[in-house]
Amino acid sequence: MYRKSLAAIGIAALLVLAHGSGHGSTTVNIGKAREFIDAGNFGPAAELLNDVARDDPTSVEGRLLLGTALLGLNDFNGAEAALDEAVALDAAAAGQAGEICKKQVIEALRRENLEAAKGAFSLAIKYDPTLRDEVSRACIDKGRFYVESGRDREADELFRFVLSYDSSLRDRVCDVLFAKARSATGEESLRLLLASLRYGDRYQEETSRMYLNLANSLDGEETRVDYLARAEEYFGRDRILQASVDYYTERWGAPERISLVDAEKWISVEKPRRRWNLRYLAVKDFRTRDAAGPLRIGASIFQPGSLPGEGSGPETGTPTAVWLSMDAEPTIVFYWFNR
Repeated sequence: MYRKSLAAIGIAALLVLAHGSGHGSTTVNIGKAREFIDAGNFGPAAELLNDVARDDPTSVEGRLLLGTALLGLNDFNGAEAALDEAVALDAAAAGQAGEICKKQVIEALRRENLEAAKGAFSLAIKYDPTLRDEVSRACIDKGRFYVESGRDREADELFRFVLSYDSSLRDRVCDVLFAKARSATGEESLRLLLASLRYGDRYQEETSRMYLNLANSLDGEETRVDYLARAEEYFGRDRILQASVDYYTERWGAPERISLVDAEKWISVEKPRRRWNLRYLAVKDFRTRDAAGPLRIGASIFQPGSLPGEGSGPETGTPTAVWLSMDAEPTIVFYWFNR
């Protein structure tokens, strides 16, 4: 009986020692893991903290640190699982988990690891929704850096990601792009103005004026046409047509104009000489006719279309006419001769 009691006491003592040893090793491992994390050695830290999780299932601190280490390894699923366990053990740990993820967002942005920043962003606002504005601002600030550096792809990636979580930040993104566009010149300014329109219409009117004026100032008609074509969906065909009229007016003088409003009515335009070349701009298709009959003429809003040919007047040297009529919809045709 006495021997049995001693044996029981001995077993109990061993269990106590073992339990005490577990907590002691947990404390040591957590201390070492902190040192590894501070040094950026996330792999060894995660190994130690996995041991902590096994030896001490109730360690909130161990789970939070494990989440930190796994974030450093870009293991977002593992980090989320560890942080979820910490919050399950202590609901108050959610705030700490959010801060851990927020710091990772900022560090990943500093290192220009956008995938890591996006992964940590999602977790930060999961654990602490009040961090949304702070981490969003950090991403937009980094996007501003990319804009200033001419790195449009990275800026666009960050802006689109942030807006997928909070569309109310569109104006803030527009501010970044428009401010840079105003300080830039030429094609850089055009590119940024168009980018601002893709995110919102905060500066729609001012942007359209600046964009069209800048496009008209570019060297090279082909380049100008390319930028106008990119902007068609934002400014509309009528506005781009007017910009083109202004552009060619400066080069060729004021155009003539005809309003075509009736498909049954043909309007004659007197050609000044037998050989003619009518250059036109119009927002809708219209029709002309010659000896072969009526022909449909396609709309032209970026640069003038052409109606080349030779007149067939009854006497050499007399003016001849080209006849125009509406096609499916009313339109105004601006035109110049022999340009």
